[in-house]
Amino acid sequence: DLMNRRSLDTHEAFFRASLQGQGLPHIASILARMIGNPVVFLDTFYNLLAWEDLPGNPVPLRQVAKTVGSGSLLDQSYIDSLPPAFEVLQTPICRYFQAFGVDTVIIPVYVLNIHYGYILVWRTMRELSANDYIALKNCTMTFALERIRSQEISRARNRMRRDFFQDLVSGAITDPDNLAYLCGLYRVNQGLVYAPIILSLRFPQTASQDLLEQKRQEDESLHKILRHFDAWRPDGAATLHAFSYREQIILLLGFHPQLQDTYTPPAMKDLCRQLIQQAKQIVPGLCINAGIGSISPSLMAFSHSYRQAEEALRLALRTPTQESIHHYQDFMVHRFLEQNISQTEMVQFFRETLEPLALQDQKSGGVLMPTLEAWIENHCNIVKTAKALYTHRNTVIYRMERISALLHADLKDPEELLKFQLALKVYHLMHDKDAFFAW
Repeated sequence: DLMNRRSLDTHEAFFRASLQGQGLPHIASILARMIGNPVVFLDTFYNLLAWEDLPGNPVPLRQVAKTVGSGSLLDQSYIDSLPPAFEVLQTPICRYFQAFGVDTVIIPVYVLNIHYGYILVWRTMRELSANDYIALKNCTMTFALERIRSQEISRARNRMRRDFFQDLVSGAITDPDNLAYLCGLYRVNQGLVYAPIILSLRFPQTASQDLLEQKRQEDESLHKILRHFDAWRPDGAATLHAFSYREQIILLLGFHPQLQDTYTPPAMKDLCRQLIQQAKQIVPGLCINAGIGSISPSLMAFSHSYRQAEEALRLALRTPTQESIHHYQDFMVHRFLEQNISQTEMVQFFRETLEPLALQDQKSGGVLMPTLEAWIENHCNIVKTAKALYTHRNTVIYRMERISALLHADLKDPEELLKFQLALKVYHLMHDKDAFFAW
């Protein structure tokens, strides 16, 4: 009877905690006092969500939290010691945490086939009793409910914030007073000038993984990148706002108008490179292409700069290149060709310049045009071209001699190179490349 009574009291305490909705730290506090040991709440990637220490703990959690920062609390040896598919077992197990010299009890929070994280008991104060394990089991449901509640609140807030940014980049906000109100609500400084960056993402695929689980992991990874970008400050003078749309992350980089000369296209590319590198550290195997627009003089005119970033990304995806980051100004020649030369004229120009190369590539497997393009991109440097093509320099020399013979051209002549460079751009701009060979 006493055990049943204690079990009911435990259930009632966690039920009240669920109704109060005071967050995971409050739930962790209840559990720690109930079982007489410090506790840690982890997400599905073993990152800290909340923790509650107790006086007299020989390995203080504050110091542990300071040591791991925002990364995973559990090291690889601890993770490897867990049973396969441990998250679905819903059973507490004991493990020694070698890194901190602590005995622990860990239990997965897995409710209705959804994994919400883990509860880790820092067993430094006393052994757990049967009632403590009952409390631990009851806490998993409260943990899951709180995670669901906080996720729904966060999702609603993010949806409203995303809607604002989508209206901003699409030009749907036309009233200055409304814009000022929304900027105040979402902490966007109207006194800054902004430049758009669009990141197109391709997550690594795992053939053996369930599609729903793959989508869930992609969403979690995307949110981790967004949180990192929102907290990131490139320097004291700039700020960054980030939101997601489909398979893209949209960034608004803001800085003081007097610093516009500092944020040149090359500087913007360097900054974007840093962001991409950080995203890839968060999600190994992630592929990213980036389009950057020009600096907008005001948020009311921001949609124009955003369309430039979209255009830079569109042309980048259609133009094979060694670079994954492109500024709108990189494609001035492409835009001039698209806007001023008809498709028929493009076909004719290509036939008059690179037709022999295209025909030879059709017959032999297509290495000469990519070699010529890499040669031009690398400023006619044999060593750099060989490195870009992952081939031997002698192979590049042989191909360039073959190209020169087929085109009857001196490839060191700037006029000739310009002609062939334009022909390559025309080729990438064509919607139907088969039109070149339909004669």
